Amino acid sequence: MLNDRSSPKLSQRTQPFLIFLLAIFITICIVLGVSFLASLLFSDSRGGNWDFSTYQAEPLESTRLFFNPFSLFNRETPQNDGRLDEDQKFFLFDGHAHTLASDGQMSVPQLLEWATKCGRYDAIAITDHNTFEGGISGREFVRNRNLSVVVFAGMEYSSCAAHMNILIPPSISDVDLRAFEKQESIAPSGALTIPKPSVNELMAFVERIHAQLPGSLVILNHFSWSTKYERQGSMEKTLPYHPTLDQFISSIKVDGFEAINGHTLEASLLSSPLINSSFLLVSGSDVHYPISPTCWTALIPDPIDAESERETMMWNALLRSKEHPLLALRPEGAAPIPSQVLSAISFFKIFLYPLSAISSIFVSTFISVDSGMYSFIDGERCHQLSWHLC
Repeated sequence: MLNDRSSPKLSQRTQPFLIFLLAIFITICIVLGVSFLASLLFSDSRGGNWDFSTYQAEPLESTRLFFNPFSLFNRETPQNDGRLDEDQKFFLFDGHAHTLASDGQMSVPQLLEWATKCGRYDAIAITDHNTFEGGISGREFVRNRNLSVVVFAGMEYSSCAAHMNILIPPSISDVDLRAFEKQESIAPSGALTIPKPSVNELMAFVERIHAQLPGSLVILNHFSWSTKYERQGSMEKTLPYHPTLDQFISSIKVDGFEAINGHTLEASLLSSPLINSSFLLVSGSDVHYPISPTCWTALIPDPIDAESERETMMWNALLRSKEHPLLALRPEGAAPIPSQVLSAISFFKIFLYPLSAISSIFVSTFISVDSGMYSFIDGERCHQLSWHLC
């Protein structure tokens, strides 16, 4: 009986607390909902109306920007320390770019406009994650319009073990590329079905590339990711299944390396005695949305290719650059991207930006989410997804 008489009093005491908890719960739900809506409307500028019509960067002001990466570490170089002569004819190449075919924010025409106007590139490899579609579309777009810029079809093979660019020579057809991609996507041992491949599986994949897509080049991207930790204080690597440099060379047998990724010089890679002139060294902007370009690869044409098609001339120049690589890096960027280029931001996105910012601060204050690196294969992640209250 004593318990029965005390229950109403206990209920009266706890009722305000329960109401308070309910109010907090409703507030969190509202904030999360607004955050989700705002992120959709504000953050997603995929295929936005990027406007390059009034913008064109100045050309590189000096050939002295170019250097032979081997000369940085006092290593013997094939010819000299690698400077372009002032009167040397050369073309500018970007070896790493993304479009709407994967996680890029620009369509193929927009990317090519960015490449020619912002980067002053003469050639670009379109390397979307785990698909050739962006490169195929880019190559077709340029050929149909007889544009001067050259597009090399490519793919950035992406998994929890490695990111490798596959650069395709002009002679390989779209049909062959699509057939190869389909086979790798459906076969039980296909590379595009295995999020966490072993060294042997990577080795077999590269062997299939060289056998079925003859003349193609496999380039290991941003090697520094192999030593990078996923987050501060974590012992998990960004790519936890990344093989060693020696394994990429002796077992997997890549054709070359990305010596510059964006504004990052791969010093740990270039300083290794394992890297020599038998490997192709290129730079890649890794562009996903309009940025100020920071790196270039110089391609020097051979007079023997003077009568060749422009695609063939550029490809042969890329192959020859292995003997005498010439790269340029300007970390501050070629030139600021003016506001008129970023016209994809709509009124609603601007209106919702404060709400998005506030909700992001609120959520990050109370909730910590460790999502880890995305594998790009079957929606898997390279690390275990976890979250906890701060």
